[in-house]
Amino acid sequence: MLFYKFFINTPGNNLYKDFVENLEDSQENKRTIFESLLTNISYWTILIIFVWLGFGLEVACIWWIPRLIALGYVRMTLSWAPHHPMEEQGRYRNTRGFKAKIGTILTMGMEYHIIHHLHPSIPLNLNPAAYRALKPILIERNCRLDKNL
Repeated sequence: MLFYKFFINTPGNNLYKDFVENLEDSQENKRTIFESLLTNISYWTILIIFVWLGFGLEVACIWWIPRLIALGYVRMTLSWAPHHPMEEQGRYRNTRGFKAKIGTILTMGMEYHIIHHLHPSIPLNLNPAAYRALKPILIERNCRLDKNL
C-alpha cells in the first residue's frame, strides 16, 4: 500500500497526506483512500496519454493550467481566507467574518463563514441574513469580525 503515497505526497498535498495517515482503520476509510487513489491514477494516466499522443499543449491549456488556477482559487477562498490568521483555537476564534474586495459571490459566501462554524445547519445562501441578525451576539462573544462587514 506504499504506492499510494507517491500520489498523495505531491507538492501542495501535505495536508491531505496527514489526513489520510490519521484516518481510523475502518472499511469506509479504506474505500475512501482507494477511490482517491483511483481518481489520482486515472487523472495522471489520462494526462500522460494525451501528452504522449502529442496533445501536451492542448492538455496544458485546456485542462492542467485551469485546474491549477481553480484549485488555488478554491483553496484560497474556502480554506485560507475564512480561517486566516489562525492564531487562536476555539469555537468563536478559529474562523472569522471578513469583507472581501472581490465580493460575496466570488468568495462563494465565505465572508460569513463564522455562521457556518457556529450554526452549520443554516444553508449557505442564508448566512448573510443570519450574520446580520446574530452580529450583536457575535460581537458580545468576541468573535473575529471585520469592522466593515
